Amino acid sequence: MDSSIHDVLTDLEEKLNQAIDNYDFSTRKSTKHYLTVVAEYNDALTSAIIYGHFGKFDILSPVLINNRIISHVKYFYSSEFFNIIDSIIKSNPDKLQGNYDLQSIPYVSLSGNTSYEYSVKSLQDITKIDVESRGELMNVLINLADKSTLVDIKNAYNLKYILVRSCASSQVNFMDDVNDLEINKSVITVDYRNILDQSNIINNSLLTFIEDVKMFDENATPENYEIDKVGLVPSSVYFHKDQYDDNDVESFSEIYGYISDNIIDHSDDKEWIEKNKATVEEAAKQLNIGIRSTIFKFALLTGRVSYEEYDIMLLRFERILNDIEVYTKANLAIGNTVEIEWDSSEEIISRLKDSHWDDVE
Repeated sequence: MDSSIHDVLTDLEEKLNQAIDNYDFSTRKSTKHYLTVVAEYNDALTSAIIYGHFGKFDILSPVLINNRIISHVKYFYSSEFFNIIDSIIKSNPDKLQGNYDLQSIPYVSLSGNTSYEYSVKSLQDITKIDVESRGELMNVLINLADKSTLVDIKNAYNLKYILVRSCASSQVNFMDDVNDLEINKSVITVDYRNILDQSNIINNSLLTFIEDVKMFDENATPENYEIDKVGLVPSSVYFHKDQYDDNDVESFSEIYGYISDNIIDHSDDKEWIEKNKATVEEAAKQLNIGIRSTIFKFALLTGRVSYEEYDIMLLRFERILNDIEVYTKANLAIGNTVEIEWDSSEEIISRLKDSHWDDVE
């Protein structure tokens, strides 16, 4: 990063923070515009931190949306959702419960007006469905909306999404909102960036890597893949026999070691190298794609999931990357040139942790 870019970011940070006190938030349009700029600034900032672009310059701080503005934005879209749901109930008397115990959540605008959002309990009563997910309950209602109401639904969800994108989770617990957005992302018409699919990126990249490996290593079993709450199950995609003829694979670290040992064992076999050299190289490229994609996803997740969840995802990522560099040695041993882009897990994990801000005013 050169000084001119740093100056631009510094100036933008200052103006966005000053705007919190004197910006015109009276209209929905102006409020949405401000949140969009903050979201883009924070995304650019987190990416710069993670990739180490600040260099000798001071690392800038994110723009934090205070709780008064958060409530103000929720005032806008909660009032829209309240009217939307009321309209859907009236249009579907045979499918929805019209008599229900109204429980709602109040939000106050900057001018002191109050709007209300239906609680999950009220949505359960209305839909007659006993699930705890706001997103699933809202999805039932969305599927009953007419075309005119659907336009209002899209506007409300767009504003809700932009608020979540712009805010740090340390200010308010957004996980209920995030899950709602993920379930109903089909109605979001702004530039949607998936918030919760970080694990899918690395899972898909690892599977593609194992599929390449299968072409030169018969122990790779991508067709048997299993995914648990932690992610891709190592023993499901690679088989290495122990003394009892059972699979002794317990981690991706072991898989990288077994695959690399197999490649190096064939480093003097010209026929094997001629047949598999390009595929071994392609597998290395796929690992790099997975690393780059996952790191960028962490940048977008910064401040948008709870600290506990963020740390758990970082730990999973670190475990997946543990000893991944051994594949570089094997790839180079047969005359290829691609190296795994992983200098130091400690350095990158540290940057990711530093970028998940927790200093809330």
